[in-house]
Amino acid sequence: MAYAREVYLHILKFMLMLPKLRTVMGMNEIYLGTWQFEQIGGAQREALVNAAHEQGISRFDTAAVYASGEAESVLGRMMSAGDTVVTKIPAVNKNTSNFSDAYPDEHVKRVLGESSSRLNRVPDGVLLHNWSAAWEGPENTEKVVSVLESMHVPSVGVSLPNRYTGTIESSEVFNLINNVELPYNQLSPLLTRERIALMTLSKNVLVRSLFMHGNDVRDVKVRISDISNLGARPVVGATLPSQIESWL
Repeated sequence: MAYAREVYLHILKFMLMLPKLRTVMGMNEIYLGTWQFEQIGGAQREALVNAAHEQGISRFDTAAVYASGEAESVLGRMMSAGDTVVTKIPAVNKNTSNFSDAYPDEHVKRVLGESSSRLNRVPDGVLLHNWSAAWEGPENTEKVVSVLESMHVPSVGVSLPNRYTGTIESSEVFNLINNVELPYNQLSPLLTRERIALMTLSKNVLVRSLFMHGNDVRDVKVRISDISNLGARPVVGATLPSQIESWL
């Protein structure tokens, strides 16, 4: 088993060095991120969802707290039956080392119920937002299981914050989840391309914050394609329909 892993790592490193083997990802694999909905009005939000559909995007990434719930409400009105939506549940206290204080069962059930009502459907995936490395110890595993089991959604996972310093993939928690959302930018140097590629072997990996909320928009198409070639799905936000069109 150890030998096979070493062989895979050598192959992976070789593949990552060959840009000529990269392929352009289909738009249907990109998630439209909706954090930017906090910066724009209702008509602009709807225009973005329409533009996403026109360009073949059918995946959406949102959160219960984005635009105070309005991001979910817009998606609930405008998503098609075949669309995929992943939402995030914020922690009650993201600074506590006690997972039960961060995500009590009643909080998860209440927020998920409110999100489902705004989305007009049970989300396809739910992520625990504000994930902390402090919750990855074995003493918290039973608590995590309890919370995840209370969610009753098709797939569950965690959303890693910028400056994440943990090793979720080597923790017991990693075996309990289906999805990992993580940032890939200069604020999170420990989340390397190699780590992302290895996570994709067993999890659905969503990569966000590629462009630092619009503060670093160099080589947009190249960077989106690069993430897709690692086996992950990019989560990209926009404030104008023309930006979505430029991803082609």
